[in-house]
Amino acid sequence: MTETIRLATPADAARLRQFRCSTGTWYEDEVEALVRGRVADRLERGAPVWIAEADGELLAVASHTAQHHPTDPSSTITFFNVMASRVDDREAWLIGAARLGRLLRALFADVYSSDRSPYCYTRVARDHERMRRFCERGGFVGSPIPSDPRYLFYTARVERPLRAEDG
Repeated sequence: MTETIRLATPADAARLRQFRCSTGTWYEDEVEALVRGRVADRLERGAPVWIAEADGELLAVASHTAQHHPTDPSSTITFFNVMASRVDDREAWLIGAARLGRLLRALFADVYSSDRSPYCYTRVARDHERMRRFCERGGFVGSPIPSDPRYLFYTARVERPLRAEDG
């Protein structure tokens, strides 16, 4: 099985609407509904959505959007909307985590190529310990969201990697 990570096309929206990533926990149900609804809708309107696939099977999904910085409206930052691995990967969580890591690198490359500031943020369910650890290992720092204690707000400053032509 050869896995590829690529930008989805609007033709992939139908597959997103069938994507299963929930085993029944409340936060997985919310993510699955997000992928099947809003993420698929945004893809049809041309928003960037990254997918991992193999042999025609959709394995994982990730997307981001540009947002105005809350304290500096002239600065654009990145909100990571979703990162989800299919429900079949729950048994092989290390494989799923590695796949999400590759998707995260694709998202960062997308952000690097934009004119956005290097600040990124996301929301993670407080109960989702694996995703919290994944974010923390990736350099994100969590803090409570007073308006919704079920979630934590994770932020990171993402530096562009040095390239040979940068000297």
